[in-house]
Amino acid sequence: MPPPRRLWDSCTIIYYLAGKAEANPDCPEIIAQARRGELEIMVSMLAEAEVAKIDNELGPGDDSESMIREFFGRSYVVRVALEVEIAREARRLVRAYKGMKPLDAVHIATALRYAVPILETYDAEMLKRTEQEGDPPLIIRKPDAGEPPSAAKQGNLFESDESPSASS
Repeated sequence: MPPPRRLWDSCTIIYYLAGKAEANPDCPEIIAQARRGELEIMVSMLAEAEVAKIDNELGPGDDSESMIREFFGRSYVVRVALEVEIAREARRLVRAYKGMKPLDAVHIATALRYAVPILETYDAEMLKRTEQEGDPPLIIRKPDAGEPPSAAKQGNLFESDESPSASS
């Protein structure tokens, strides 16, 4: 059985990589837990494009591209593609929740697709959607290094039994 997973959206990755005060101490501790094999961090491939916004958070001379590549290349960062089912679910979410941004809906739909019990974000609008979707309900919260989510609660809500694996 794979270790428990949580999903990070792009703003969580940016806050962590940029060393923002809001990300401390939880994001570094979550990374430490992942390094020890206690959990995995799932990310939508969409986040890999969205994190280009990190340049707004860093000072001149910081090499954001190498930081981004290094983060997404880590063995405990599980990248998943934007599949048709995820896109359709994201569209449904945008229509169901007034004001939901399509890119935020993709992160939520990704967590639902792979039954990841926790989505961690600093996005105030996404935080309002905690426990409104999924069975069991998806918890959307700020990063919390407390007890990792139980692997027993994870599964796949769609018909396919595939589980994404880490890619380099």
